Amino acid sequence: MMNAEEIEKLCGLLSLKEKEGLVQRLDMKIQHHGKHEMTLSLIGKMLSTKVINKEAFMFLFARIWQVREYVEIENVSENVFAFTFMNAKDKRKVLMGGPWTFDRALIVLEEPTGIGDISCMKINRVES
Repeated sequence: MMNAEEIEKLCGLLSLKEKEGLVQRLDMKIQHHGKHEMTLSLIGKMLSTKVINKEAFMFLFARIWQVREYVEIENVSENVFAFTFMNAKDKRKVLMGGPWTFDRALIVLEEPTGIGDISCMKINRVES
């Protein structure tokens, strides 16, 4: 077992030093690409008490929505998905075509704002 002095020494070794340099700013091209991608994204949450089959959902909804171009579907957490469309027209079509359901569960779609974590988003309403 370590004593307090040994733990303090180890913590001192883990601290950041000035010699490690300045924090670098995010390249403007990468930053612009991220903002553009967010404008083509939706966050969806399944309102269900059971965990849905994410593979089946991702496979089926890419086809059900019948978008002109590809839609990337990423499982973020239990019953929460991120959808990235290749164009704004496909995104708008999906938003306007709802409400959507899967396995008797309502899918709530929200546009990300770019502020904070997806887990902090209030995904709780559907346009009818």
